[in-house]
Amino acid sequence: MNVDDGLFVCRSHFRDVLHNGLGMTDAYMMERVMVALDRGTSPHVTMVTFAKAMSLYLRGDLEERIQYAFTCYDLLGEGHLRRETMYQLMKKSLAKTSRDDDVEEAVKPPFKKIPNNRYKMIKMD
Repeated sequence: MNVDDGLFVCRSHFRDVLHNGLGMTDAYMMERVMVALDRGTSPHVTMVTFAKAMSLYLRGDLEERIQYAFTCYDLLGEGHLRRETMYQLMKKSLAKTSRDDDVEEAVKPPFKKIPNNRYKMIKMD
C-alpha cells in the first residue's frame, strides 16, 4: 500500500507525536500546527503531510521553520499577523507558568522591538 492508496495518520496520533516526540504541550498550538500543514480540519493527516511535517521539524533550516511558524500564527491566512493576535497568543503561552502581572510584563519587551506601523500588523517579509 502506498500514499495514493489512502494511508493516513489520525489527528490524535499526530498530536501524540507532537506531544511525546517533539515536546509540544499546548493543545491549541498543536491544532494550529496541523491546520497550517494541510489547511483543513479533516480527522486525519495524509502520510505525505505527516512526512513533510517531520522533515520540517527534524531537518528544516531556520528560514523554513520561521516561515512555517508564521503560517501557524497567521490564523486567517492573510499573510500578516496582527499585533493584538500575537500579544494574546504570547500571553496564553506564558500564562500557564506565571502570575497575570508577570505575564503582562514578560510579553511587552518583544513588541517594543517590532516596528509600529499604522496597521499594527507584522508581515513575513
